[in-house]
Parts: sequence; structure tokens; C-alpha cells
Amino acid sequence: MTKGEGRAPPVDQYTIGYWPFREGTGTETIDESGQNNNATLKGSQFETGVWDSSVYFDGSSDYLYVTEGDALSDLGENDFTLEAWIYPTRSMTGDKHSIIRNDGDYNLFVDNGYLKAEVWFDGDRYWATSTETYMSSTNQWYHIAAVWNSDDEEWTLFVNGEEEDDNNGDSGETVDDYPLWVGSTERYSDQAFKGKIDEVRISSTERSSSSLLYYTTLQSTISFQGSGSDGDGTIEGHNWKSSIEGELSTSEDFSLTAVNFTVDDHTISYRVQDDDGVWSPWATSNLDVRS
Repeated sequence: MTKGEGRAPPVDQYTIGYWPFREGTGTETIDESGQNNNATLKGSQFETGVWDSSVYFDGSSDYLYVTEGDALSDLGENDFTLEAWIYPTRSMTGDKHSIIRNDGDYNLFVDNGYLKAEVWFDGDRYWATSTETYMSSTNQWYHIAAVWNSDDEEWTLFVNGEEEDDNNGDSGETVDDYPLWVGSTERYSDQAFKGKIDEVRISSTERSSSSLLYYTTLQSTISFQGSGSDGDGTIEGHNWKSSIEGELSTSEDFSLTAVNFTVDDHTISYRVQDDDGVWSPWATSNLDVRS
């Protein structure tokens, strides 16, 4: 059996675009959200990533072209989240460095070392720029995310899972709707990113910090924590199982190394038993184990 590393799966009902770049070779990469917004590498190439593979951009002519379906267009009237892992190999302390660019609709990029997000909605451009984390280092991974609240018409920015202080504002502005690119933009020739980008995800919801991909990176040890209550007694038993491995434990809390799991998408089930010997219904969660 093939064993691997585990984490909570990054695709859920709110995922409208997800490119983990796990192919490792070739010029095409699959959108694993189920929306079929597949992408083509234009000069860029696969390299090792924060999880499996990433895509490397030369900071000049390389980019990733996304086949943009309706699910990824005109996002500003509803809540949404943009996020990615980035590994700059050139300083980002000057100029603009494109990560997710869909000018005329939404953008996520680094502006003179600080994270910035934009969205165009109803004839206005709404923007926010971090004033906190200065991403001056090269050759290290950063996780960046921007969360748009359509009711408040406001961005919330995150770097490495931490909410950022920011300046924000809006202005009347409409521009042509440019294609969705990763690593560069068709609108400007001098805003390309140099380095690796991985785990790009677009979601049709306001994601909390705990549900960002920053908190679902590779784990060599997987911890399981259970609890239950009984209105007229006590909890006396616990039962954990995997849809693939079978029985896992009868402890309330325990840990296993990821190499104990087959590389696959597991359904983890948990139930408790009261002092009368009655078992609760099963509670389930998913676990994605990769090689």
C-alpha cells in the first residue's frame, strides 16, 4: 500500500477555483474545484512546492492563463476569498508583483512589499493595502489571502494566517475586463511576479482565518480530538474509524503519523457511548492524504 501525508481537504462547497499544480510536468493544470476552469502554463514551469508541485514564473514573460467560466466572473456583488502560497525569488519591496490578476473584476498582488487587493463592482473600484507585514524576504514561503465582504464593501487581508491592519478605500472607476492570469497581468507589462506560486484557491464565501489554506499545509502527524455529552449520565466509550483503513482507535484523543494512511480521500467517523451502553450517531469529517 502507498502511504503519505495528510491534511483537511481544500475543496468544499464554496470552492469555485482551486489549482494545486500537482501535475508536476506538462503545460496544463487542472482546476480541482469541479468547475473545470483549467489553466495553461505560458512559459512558466512546474517546480517543487509547499505541498506537491508549484509553478515557477520568470518575472518577465511567464504567466498562467485560466479558462475563466461564469463561476469566476463578476465576483464583487457577493462575498469571496482569494488566496495563494508564494515564494518570491526577487525582492517585492519595489513595484507591483502579480499573483491573481483579473483586472476589471478582482486582483491580488504585492505592492511595494505589502499585500493589496482590488475589486470592481457597480462602477467603483474597492481596494485595501496592508500596512503591517512587509514582505521583504526572498526564498521563503508566504501565504496571502484577501476576503471580500460585499455587504460592508470592504476587504480583510491576511498574511501567514494573521489578519492585517490596512488602508482601504474606493473610487469611481471602470476598466475593460481582462482575462484571469496567475503570476502576471495582460493589462500591464511590468507587474510580473518572479518565483513560485502554489495552492491557488478562489472561494465564493468570506473565509475565516482558520479555514484558509495556511492552516491546511502538510502534516506528518495527524491529531484526532473527540468529545461528547450525555444529559443523564457520562460518556464511557469512543470509537474512531476510517472509510479505508477501518478501525483507528477507542480513545477520546490520539495521534497517528500520516504514513499509517493510504494515499486517498478518507472519511473519518467518530461516535461516543454513554454509561447505558448506547452509541451516538456517527459524526464524519474528511481527510485528504497525499504522497
